[in-house]
Amino acid sequence: MSDYNENNIINILNKINFKGGNYIKSENPYEHYDAENFETIVEIKVRYTDYDKHIIERYKYERNIEHSLTSNRGFYYVVVSHPYLYAWDINYLNN
Repeated sequence: MSDYNENNIINILNKINFKGGNYIKSENPYEHYDAENFETIVEIKVRYTDYDKHIIERYKYERNIEHSLTSNRGFYYVVVSHPYLYAWDINYLNN
């Protein structure tokens, strides 16, 4: 599991054509999300320990919801916790 990183996860999302695929890594290392395509922004979290809850930081949640609404794109939170990859539609959960 230690070989998983944001770039590997982006490649997996593209390979499975998640929400249209064609994701690119955010060029800004201080951006609030890790990857994007024309329709979606994605925050990626790689966990090396299994937790009962997969919580997103409140600040990232608020900034990414705001960005997704102003850019008219979806916002997904993707968590990798061996051996699973979880994806949440945050816009749907927000409503």
